[in-house]
Amino acid sequence: MMGAEDFNHKRKAAVIKLWIVLAVCLSILFPPQTVSATDKTAAEGLSYISTLVGTTVGSGQCVALIQRYYTYLGVSTVSGNACDYAHNSLPAGWSRVAGGVPQAGDILVYAGATYGHVVIYAGGTTVYQQNWSGKYVEKSTNWNYDKSWYSSSEGGTKYYWGYIRPDFNSPVPPPDPDNSYRIPCKAYARSTGRVSVYAQAGGSPEANRYIDGSTDLCTIDEFYSNGW
Repeated sequence: MMGAEDFNHKRKAAVIKLWIVLAVCLSILFPPQTVSATDKTAAEGLSYISTLVGTTVGSGQCVALIQRYYTYLGVSTVSGNACDYAHNSLPAGWSRVAGGVPQAGDILVYAGATYGHVVIYAGGTTVYQQNWSGKYVEKSTNWNYDKSWYSSSEGGTKYYWGYIRPDFNSPVPPPDPDNSYRIPCKAYARSTGRVSVYAQAGGSPEANRYIDGSTDLCTIDEFYSNGW
């Protein structure tokens, strides 16, 4: 004859087994999913920002453009001044690097003075920014990412702090013949003369943009089927 204690023990064991079976079934029906912080590529992000050139975004401050960029990429915005982007919270999957060489689509953070400054890097010497020449979005094509400058209105010098890199949904570029390159990579031109460097796929070479054959080492950020 089974005692009450044995009956309760077997009942608890049966309940545990039932929960295990339910857990296994749920894991099969609803497997965990890996979700990127954004489903946009860097090219899509920059293309969207380019449509804002000449318009005033939000308050017209530089951070308002960055907040719009966050929104387009599908993540929550953060508040604060431009210099606060050196330490404020980041969306899942995004990274922040002090110093270093940025890539197209990164957010460049400038510290110093009172408020700092933030811009969106488009590669080379091109950035998109707001509240530079005025309270509107503009495309600047002569901007060295590591520049510094004195702000008379804030009474201090602003300097390059580093960059924020979104977790872009980047397409995988086709491999080269030996399947060995990585992005970004560095390369020399095979020609010994001046070789024009294109600002973007399908675009025209910008004036005075070239590499001197085998003497200038350049960084390749993206590959395209019709060149780079």
